[in-house]
Amino acid sequence: PEATESSSIVGPGVVQIESGIRYSERDAAAGNVDRLSLLDSLVRYGLLETVELRLDWNGFISQELSGQRTDNGISDAALGAKVFLHSETRQFGETALLGQLNLPVGDEAFSSDSVDPSVILAMSHTLVNDFRLGYSVGVGFDTIKKANGKEDTDSSVLFGIQLERTYTDRVGGYIEIAGAQGLSADADPVALGLGSHYLLLDNLQLDAQVGLGLSDDAEDLFLGIGLAYLP
Repeated sequence: PEATESSSIVGPGVVQIESGIRYSERDAAAGNVDRLSLLDSLVRYGLLETVELRLDWNGFISQELSGQRTDNGISDAALGAKVFLHSETRQFGETALLGQLNLPVGDEAFSSDSVDPSVILAMSHTLVNDFRLGYSVGVGFDTIKKANGKEDTDSSVLFGIQLERTYTDRVGGYIEIAGAQGLSADADPVALGLGSHYLLLDNLQLDAQVGLGLSDDAEDLFLGIGLAYLP
């Protein structure tokens, strides 16, 4: 469930399914927003030794505004590919490039009604004592519906930095700071996240995350729990 994009990809012919539940709260200008996402999912498929295909979907969403209005529906999805560029060396970190297109398949309350692209460069380095440093930076575009019915496409720099530690062969954890810096967009959400994972079986992992907003545009609180499965 982490926000910092990983530099790793799955192997050729491998399918990995990640799915879970995410809850967030935010004190917005229009009121308090409580949001629950069910089946928040990512499907990864190793097409080649260096190419991974991805289908990302935020699932079924229930959103409540100040306890007065509730919207329910499905979210947009994103279709993309991650290309592995460079293995880790002493001078250079493991590197991959991810490109995605938002697919406007969601219900009206949760859709941009537009195909919006994003491109992210991800890198990671092995540190001492089972620590690993990962970071990603890129640019994303988001179509926003205005009150007058018109649409504007905003752009933002997307970023994340994560420190991960492996405690045992089954348990690990991380801390990260991730968010976006608006270019043409007005919002600059930045959040702090803490997470852990536990390998239940050789092909089944439990993930959990909690986070706090560090800026006015970020969610005040978010929680997530899910499973990663290799069929």
